[in-house]
Amino acid sequence: MTVDKILDNYGSYVRGELGLSDATVNTYVYQLKTFMHFLSGRNVTFTDFTVDDFEAFLAYVVDELRHKETTTVISINAVRSFMKFLRVEGLRKDNPLENVSTPKLGQRIPKVISHQEVMKMLHELGENTLDELRDKCILLFIYGSGLRSSEVMNLSYDMINYESQFLKIKGKGSKERQVPVSDEQIRVLNLYTSKLRALMAEKQIPEYRGTQVFINPKTGRVFTRQYLFLHIKKLVRKVGIVRNVSAHTLRHAFATELLDNGADLKSIQELLGHSSMTTTEIYTHVAKSRMHKIYEKTHPRS
Repeated sequence: MTVDKILDNYGSYVRGELGLSDATVNTYVYQLKTFMHFLSGRNVTFTDFTVDDFEAFLAYVVDELRHKETTTVISINAVRSFMKFLRVEGLRKDNPLENVSTPKLGQRIPKVISHQEVMKMLHELGENTLDELRDKCILLFIYGSGLRSSEVMNLSYDMINYESQFLKIKGKGSKERQVPVSDEQIRVLNLYTSKLRALMAEKQIPEYRGTQVFINPKTGRVFTRQYLFLHIKKLVRKVGIVRNVSAHTLRHAFATELLDNGADLKSIQELLGHSSMTTTEIYTHVAKSRMHKIYEKTHPRS
């Protein structure tokens, strides 16, 4: 079935099931076409995109297309209703938008979280318990290496080169990339691993024989994306940040910090594992916006 046919069927569905007007349906279909065009640049489709892809799309419409808040909310609602349609039609079983909330009008969708805010989140996490070390380690690997949420959840010890200090990540389409890691990331990872193994040896948590780094000590199984989403949300609330912040927000901050400090777009594209430069270019808009704000705040003739 072609994309045009699916969108035609979707239009009939939202008219009949949701009672939407022709004008609203046409607007939703237009937003969905924009969304699908964006997905094609990431080598994914509506049948296999993830929440990371959707959050990247939101950053794209805000930063590059310069959509107003009302238009961005329409985009969210369009994709949300489209997911319901796909599930009704049996074209998709999961719902990557189940944890994505629609912002209230007048509440700006966050583009990026500042370095100071991330440092505040890290400072709130101690290094005494396994939970603290694990959460600190997760945060460091997303913000410090720009990993996708799926990549950090599937991180395994055989991907880590301790001597050269880089990760070998297999991203979308089984495309491999190498990402540097810092001394701090290695330090916290070693503390976390030592604590984990000690608790296993003492039989306080179930033994895990796999190679993946982040596991649930209660079940002995790998953590889920849902866990990551909820824990980042909990950390954000703990330090008093009232905006929506996700794993992709931290990944976005990683790229923006690199750009602000002189990294070229090609290098950022390789570190993030973007298949298309178009996706990477959204970060130039964030940097330009920040530059204008600094200029207006500090320049005597601004």
